[in-house]
Amino acid sequence: MFRPAGKLVHPAEQIPRPTTTTLAAMIGVILIVLALLVVIPVGFLMSTSVAAAVLGFLLKDDADRRHADSELLDTNY
Repeated sequence: MFRPAGKLVHPAEQIPRPTTTTLAAMIGVILIVLALLVVIPVGFLMSTSVAAAVLGFLLKDDADRRHADSELLDTNY
């Protein structure tokens, strides 16, 4: 932008305004940050809870088979 010599310009006017390509690049950065902060931790917690449920089922099934003749099995829920 052409400015006459000697005219004082406010510093905020010297900063270029964002263009559509800058905003498109910002959307990509926002999506990456969102994935790192939300999607990956939630996915990790969900997968570990599924693994804990499967492990618990397998261990209980194994214990029930090993101690099938025990009278204590009747007190379990």
